[in-house]
Amino acid sequence: LLNEIRFGTIQRDTANYPVVSSCSNGVQVNITSVANIGCSTQTTTTTTERSTTALDNVTWTRGRHTVKFGGEFDHELFDNLASTAPTFTFNGVAAANGNPAVSSLLVYLDTLNNVTNPNTGKPYTYATLTAYSGNPVIRTSFNFVNGFAQDEVRFNRNFSVNFGARYEVILFPVFDPLAPYALSRSTNNDYKDIAPRVGITWAPGKQGSTVIHAGFGLYYDTPGLSTFYNAGQINGHRLLQYNVQGTAAGAPVYPN
Repeated sequence: LLNEIRFGTIQRDTANYPVVSSCSNGVQVNITSVANIGCSTQTTTTTTERSTTALDNVTWTRGRHTVKFGGEFDHELFDNLASTAPTFTFNGVAAANGNPAVSSLLVYLDTLNNVTNPNTGKPYTYATLTAYSGNPVIRTSFNFVNGFAQDEVRFNRNFSVNFGARYEVILFPVFDPLAPYALSRSTNNDYKDIAPRVGITWAPGKQGSTVIHAGFGLYYDTPGLSTFYNAGQINGHRLLQYNVQGTAAGAPVYPN
């Protein structure tokens, strides 16, 4: 009889800060199919991921049987500061009213020089502005509970069968009960993930110089957790994202 107990924690911190003073406002300009200029949209973002795990596995051998069973608990903490840097996107203009098409780069340059668009009689401007307001910080956690049991039966020195099952569940947090979109408030837990597994090991012949392995198993993958905490962060209540058309009334004037 062997009882294995483990406990550990690991933390990863990532941060992105501007390295020049001109990026203090974090503005980025996206000239479609040409270039991105200005500051990265990841300017001033931080993420802390801390994983704390505890597990207990037991191995019991008796006669032909080697039985293993155990459980694991994993607590995943995320502390995230999202970027709120605005992005101006410049698109090209199609030919119209006898006027030639204008590339996205030329639209950008004409906007800087306050050139009038002959199709509208107004100065050239950006296509869209993406901006944010609200609280860019979120701190949330996910809990993983796993358990398994298996039995390896050795019928003889040449043939053995291993069978068992694993149970897994992810316990999602409640994000923001005031979010206007229901899927941004919470995620349903899935308690149905049972993964059966079976395998055989066969060494034909007296010498056993050749070993054949075969097996079948059902496995569940862990979804990307950033999908969930991003939904809990940019949710129409906590942190708002705005997409403003450059030609809309009252839209900010670029580059002012």
